[in-house]
Amino acid sequence: MVKMRSGSLMVSSGTEMHGIVTERDVLDKLPFGVGASRGIKVTDLMTPKAELVTAPPSFTLDQCVKAMQAGTFRHLPIVEKSEVKAVISMRDIAQHVASALAKAPAAEPTTVRDLMEAKGGPSCLELPSSASVGAAVELMRETRAGSVLISSSCGFGIITERDYLTKVAVYDEANPHDVPVTDIMTTSPYVKVRRSRSPHTPPPCSHFPTPAPRVYRTDRLCVWPHLGLPLAHGGGRLPPPARGGEG
Repeated sequence: MVKMRSGSLMVSSGTEMHGIVTERDVLDKLPFGVGASRGIKVTDLMTPKAELVTAPPSFTLDQCVKAMQAGTFRHLPIVEKSEVKAVISMRDIAQHVASALAKAPAAEPTTVRDLMEAKGGPSCLELPSSASVGAAVELMRETRAGSVLISSSCGFGIITERDYLTKVAVYDEANPHDVPVTDIMTTSPYVKVRRSRSPHTPPPCSHFPTPAPRVYRTDRLCVWPHLGLPLAHGGGRLPPPARGGEG
């Protein structure tokens, strides 16, 4: 999963499917402790075949989304005649929709603000930069969230399920409670979008922080909450945010 940058892995023997293991399974089920990932079998982490929700190739994207929303999961095996043909994810659907919108933009594009209002306001979890990775994982487990915002006096960062899988679980060298969250989080200067990217095309990540209501400035980009994506400043470096939180 780490090598292929995949969020899921089918578990099978020959042509027989036994289940699926995802980043979420690793976050939810992998015990804390040194050596945990080396000492546990994939069958102990996976969602078994008997509990899997699948879809035929004839399903529409709308039907796939509804199935994933109903089951609160993000990876859907596509099965035909008892054979798994593919596994599609919410990211796959988002990229397909974004490509379609780029070719035929909506008359009134939906902004991030529209989405936030539809969800009832800001919906992010937050921890201080002094927290441990273990604390972040426990919070994501309790709330079924896929990411946690990490705040500090110098700005913000984000830790996601993928950060935990690729930077902690796979190496298995320390108890997550002993790893500072700042060691693995993605910090704000690196959340950026190429100027050539369509405003309808999502960046290559699953969780995207949207500071509000003020403009948040880093040395490479600005983020305006009323727009769909960050806009890189037109050619130069931006000055650092003023002291006192104004930016």
